[in-house]
Amino acid sequence: MNQTESLWTRASQSLRTRLLIGTLLWISIALFITGTALAILFKNHATQQFDQELRTHLTQLVANLNVSDEGKPLLRTQPADARFMQPLSGLYWQISDEAQRDILRSRSLWDAKLDFSPKVTRDGKQSIREVIGPKGENVRLLEQVVKISEAPDDLWRISVASETNSLDHAIEDWVKLLVLFLGILLLTLIIAAVAQVFLALSPLRNLQQALIKLGAGHTKRLEGDFPVEIRPLVQELNQVLSQNEAMLVRAQNRAGDFAHAMKTPLTVLSNAAETELKSHSSQSGLAMLMTEQIALLKSHVDEQLLRARSEAVSVKSHSQTIIEPVVDQLIRVMKKIYADKNLSYSIEQNDRTLYFPADANTLQEILGNLLDNASKWAKSKVQIKIFRHHQKLHIAVEDDGKGVPIAQLNKIRQRGVRADERTPGSGLGLSIVTELCSVYGGKLILYTSALGGLGAEISIPDTHTTENE
Repeated sequence: MNQTESLWTRASQSLRTRLLIGTLLWISIALFITGTALAILFKNHATQQFDQELRTHLTQLVANLNVSDEGKPLLRTQPADARFMQPLSGLYWQISDEAQRDILRSRSLWDAKLDFSPKVTRDGKQSIREVIGPKGENVRLLEQVVKISEAPDDLWRISVASETNSLDHAIEDWVKLLVLFLGILLLTLIIAAVAQVFLALSPLRNLQQALIKLGAGHTKRLEGDFPVEIRPLVQELNQVLSQNEAMLVRAQNRAGDFAHAMKTPLTVLSNAAETELKSHSSQSGLAMLMTEQIALLKSHVDEQLLRARSEAVSVKSHSQTIIEPVVDQLIRVMKKIYADKNLSYSIEQNDRTLYFPADANTLQEILGNLLDNASKWAKSKVQIKIFRHHQKLHIAVEDDGKGVPIAQLNKIRQRGVRADERTPGSGLGLSIVTELCSVYGGKLILYTSALGGLGAEISIPDTHTTENE
């Protein structure tokens, strides 16, 4: 039951399914009503033609009716239809007086007679009904009570009957042909409806592909040839994307301006406080207070910068960056910063075309913090692994330093926490990496590397390769 409900829910949420169900339902109802109406119209028309033939025979009988000198009915001329002369042919006539005596009947009735209605109008109007014929078959009986000039005081009851087998067969054959042709028409209309729905919704599939390319970072705007009805939507979406991109640039610029504006004064105050502490052996209380408050202020500034950076990144620009050039550039920077340690950097990357699903600045921010942290603690070697596994991009940075105890692995990713308080740093590097990874649906994993030091691996859904797959 739940599975059926789930299938119905998914079907009802599909625009294509809704259009197909609605169109096919309406076509079926329309053809059913049309077929029923045509069957009824044909039946009425065929019955009218059948009755008209009976009226023609009845008119001939009335025109040829006469009365003998003994007052008995007789016909001046027999009806022309040969079936009246063939016994039990299915076409019959009968004439009698008002008392239902002196019956004159066709040879086709043989020794039988037609069923008399107990009530027949005497005003000369014709009446028709269905009765049982001499063979037990269904017949339509047309009756009329008339007077003739030769015997104006007598009333004569004239009846004409014909079996309905031919009428029933004609109606049945018509219904069969009608069902056949309506079935062919239904099949044709179904094919046309399906083709129309798929053709009508093909622009939406193009829009879907454009959105997939946008989400994967292949394009920055929705591109394609769309119908007039969809173009306003595409234009509005592209306008929103432009606004978001502008917001991203403004957020990044404000974060950078704020960093430059605050870091220099804080550095000057921090250096002044440290100089004051070194010059007074008694350690000035004011210098101690300044040092503590400046450190706290730096922590708040870095936290706000991190938040601004994360919010700016969350307004995604739908871009992507080839990883290898960024890694090479960062390694060159690290070799200059830690030139005194003479570190060696190795890269394991089978696919040189792997993309990072963000802009180059974000990739530099993440890898820069990881490489800086690894270079700071490494003894002689830093290893970088870049690979894709289970539709996710993995970048691991390992060093051969002294490592971090397992109990502290979760603590050092927290904001402001450092593995060694004696080593300079803000304690925000791994926190920045964690928050930036979460923006893209990824995560940061810390572990003890095979080199003996700390291993830091980021795992992010790889939209570029997922699409290709």
